Amino acid sequence: MIKISYSLRTNHQYRQSIGLSLRIISERFKKKHQEVIRKVRKGEVLDPDEYPKALKILYWNIFRDYSHLIKQEEKITTRLETDLKHFTFFYKILSDLEFREQKIDKTNDETNAYVKGMKDRIYRLSYSVSFQYVSWQRSAFLYSTTNDDKFDLLITNEGYCLGGDVGLENEFHHFFVDGCLLVGAGGASSHDPQGPTYKQPAVPAYGFKGGLGYSKIVSSSKSRIGIKIPFIFTIQNLEAPLDETFSIDSRPQLDFLLSLYSRWHLDKWYFQTEFGKYFQKEDTFWGLGFGRSF
Repeated sequence: MIKISYSLRTNHQYRQSIGLSLRIISERFKKKHQEVIRKVRKGEVLDPDEYPKALKILYWNIFRDYSHLIKQEEKITTRLETDLKHFTFFYKILSDLEFREQKIDKTNDETNAYVKGMKDRIYRLSYSVSFQYVSWQRSAFLYSTTNDDKFDLLITNEGYCLGGDVGLENEFHHFFVDGCLLVGAGGASSHDPQGPTYKQPAVPAYGFKGGLGYSKIVSSSKSRIGIKIPFIFTIQNLEAPLDETFSIDSRPQLDFLLSLYSRWHLDKWYFQTEFGKYFQKEDTFWGLGFGRSF
C-alpha cells in the first residue's frame, strides 16, 4: 500500500495518495492517530518520542500532498479552502511532533504565499468619499459686433469639489470612476493686447467634474499613484462688456483633461493630490484634498 501511495504521488494523483495514506494510518496506527488528533485539537502537548517514525512519515506525505493540491489550483474555490484547512491541521500535527521542522516550515510558507498571491489578485468593489480644494480654468470669448474679430477671455476659478469614486481594486491595481460637484468663483480678464479690456472679479461658478482613472497601489497601506482622464463641466455667467461694440459668449463649457494623481493612506483616511492639463489648451487644473475609503 505504501508503494502504491508513492506511485500515486509520483503520477501527481495527490488526492488518491492522501486517501491511501489515511487508510494505512487507520489500519496500522489507529489508536495513536486518534490520540494525536485529540491532543492537537485540545492544544495539549505531544511527546514526539511516544509516536512511531512511520506515522510521522505518513503525516508528512499527507502534508506535502495537500500542498501540491493547493498549488494546482488557479483560483480560490471551496475545495481549495477545505484543502488549506486540512493542510494547516497537518502542519500543526507535524510541528507538535517536531518532525522535519525546517522542511515543514518551508513548505508551509511557500503554500500560504501561493494562496495569498491568488487572494491578492482578486478584484473587490471599492468606493470612497472625498473633499478637495481645487483650481481650474475655462475660456470665454468677446465678439466684435462690427466685424468677425474674436478675443479670448481667461477665467481662473478656485473652489471646492465634494464627491467620491467607485471602482474595482485588488492588492496591486485600482480601476475606478470618480465625480464631484464643483462650487467656486473666479476672475475673468482679457489677455490679448490687441483686444478690448475686460475684467470681472469673483464670478460665481458651479458644475461637475468626473472621469475614468487607474492607479498602481504602491504600499501595504494602500497608497497609490495613477492617472485620470477627467472632464469638467462649468456654468458661469459673465456680465456683458461696457463697450457695446462687443458681446460675450459664456455658455456652459465642457473640457477634457489628462491628470496625474496620488492618494496617501493612513488606514481608511487619505490625502489626495491631482494635477492635470487640458487637451489642446495651455490651461491647467490642480486639487488638494482628503477622503475616506470604505
